[in-house]
Amino acid sequence: MKRIFLSGLCLAVLVAACAKPEPHDPLARVPEIPPRFMEAPRGETADVPDPWWEEFGQPELNGLVQEVIANNLDIARAAALADQAAFRLSQAGADRWPSVSLRAEAARQSGGQLPITEWYSVSVPAVFEVDLWGRLSKLSGAARESLLAARENRRAVLQSVVAEAVSAWIEARGQALRLSVAQKSVDAYQENLDLVRRRYASGLASALDLTRARRALAGAKARLPSIETGLQGAQKRLAVLAGRYPAGSPAPTDPALSPWMPDPKPVPPGLPSELLEARPDIRAARARLAAADLQAAAAWAARFPSISLTGSLGYASPELSSLTDEDSEQWSLDASLLAPLFDAGKRKARQKEAEAAASTLAIEYAKTVLTAFTEVETALVAQRLIAQRQKEIETLVAEAKAGRDLAVSRYERGLADYLAVLEAEQAYLDARLQEVEVRQAGLQNRVTLHRVLGGAWVEKDKQDDKEFLKKKDDS
Repeated sequence: MKRIFLSGLCLAVLVAACAKPEPHDPLARVPEIPPRFMEAPRGETADVPDPWWEEFGQPELNGLVQEVIANNLDIARAAALADQAAFRLSQAGADRWPSVSLRAEAARQSGGQLPITEWYSVSVPAVFEVDLWGRLSKLSGAARESLLAARENRRAVLQSVVAEAVSAWIEARGQALRLSVAQKSVDAYQENLDLVRRRYASGLASALDLTRARRALAGAKARLPSIETGLQGAQKRLAVLAGRYPAGSPAPTDPALSPWMPDPKPVPPGLPSELLEARPDIRAARARLAAADLQAAAAWAARFPSISLTGSLGYASPELSSLTDEDSEQWSLDASLLAPLFDAGKRKARQKEAEAAASTLAIEYAKTVLTAFTEVETALVAQRLIAQRQKEIETLVAEAKAGRDLAVSRYERGLADYLAVLEAEQAYLDARLQEVEVRQAGLQNRVTLHRVLGGAWVEKDKQDDKEFLKKKDDS
């Protein structure tokens, strides 16, 4: 009776002393969110393409992305980490079931004047912890949320690597186009040099004009190696992303600007802010917060008494031949209660530590959401400004080409000196390179926009996660 009274008293004291932590509201620290992105084009709502990289209409790019998804080492590492989290979930779920073992013993002993004795036994012991306070279920739930976080992190890595690969591919195409423009510039300067030579031979041009023409041609040729270096660097990054040896490839043939890559479709109007719910880093942060809340709840439950049931069924006999006889049967069933009385505040401190960790993750979740909105709004602003710049540069290219043609024509007729030709040629080259730059910037920004919005293409994986976890729970 005294033991029962003391146990009950300790239990009452613990119940009064232990305050159960409240789970965090993930959006508690997030400011009010508008229903649509402020910088999104106005109009009716539309969905983001799925998969987004196919909107560029490049079969070569589509094949590259599939190769990267299949062979990238960062993606493989993230998948392995997700597998680890899955096995940790299996371990946490197994703790909620009885542990059953097979034990076989054989003993032969003697001492002093005692005769030699033998003893044989075989039994099936089982141990089961009664999850009276939900500690094991909370730990299992925390492992489940950690698995979701790991799987979302895998998607975040996948999304980031795919975006990086598409960006590197666009950069490689841009460098190839710069190389084409620069080579055309070399050809133009070569034609100008031939013209100056003919005029010099006829006494219509000075030696200074000939020197300027040669210098301009040498300067144009000097640009080629640096552009080739940038092209090779982009190709090598692509190879590494695809899990291949970083070998470059020869510069592509001379592509025209128009078919280099079609302009992507305009951003759908009225993009809803709910699109960010598909971002894997946001979903991973939310899952980590949920796991931390459950860990805090488990630490709270650990401050209560634990109840264990132990049972054993088997046979024991001094003779091996009669081990399985009916008279050799034996069984036992025990129940034990372990109540913490004094631990110098260790369990309470552990609970408070878990609560503080959950509070930290709540702040990190809020920061992740705000960062995501900042990235999207910034990408939308950049897209609008890049589109404006692209129109202005198209006009600049047209005017520069007309000026170049006019300067060459006037020089051929002796109405202008060669310095005007050089200035016009340089202006046209700069305008063409700016055209390549703004086209590449627009495509790169589209990649960034898809990355920061998350992809609708993750919804299938989300459904796979639900089915996977349901099977885990059923098992």
